[in-house]
Amino acid sequence: MKKVINKESRDNKVTITLSDRELEAIDKYCKKYKSASRAAVIREGAVRFVMGKFFEDYPTLFGKNDLDRLIVTDSEPEVYNNNVAEE
Repeated sequence: MKKVINKESRDNKVTITLSDRELEAIDKYCKKYKSASRAAVIREGAVRFVMGKFFEDYPTLFGKNDLDRLIVTDSEPEVYNNNVAEE
């Protein structure tokens, strides 16, 4: 299978500092999963985290409290095609 190479230009640099334990963990991960570079692992992790937060925070039609109140219980009649089902 051919590996897809991301052709997006990466011209922006970010400098981070890591503890010895953090760097060791990243190095072990790279070795275990045969990662091409530490930068790729750190970049992927950061972008996944940020995108995950964006999806969590994405606005919905209803707020969390409203959604919690919309939970249907078994005591309510079922509705099919706008008609109340007979019990």
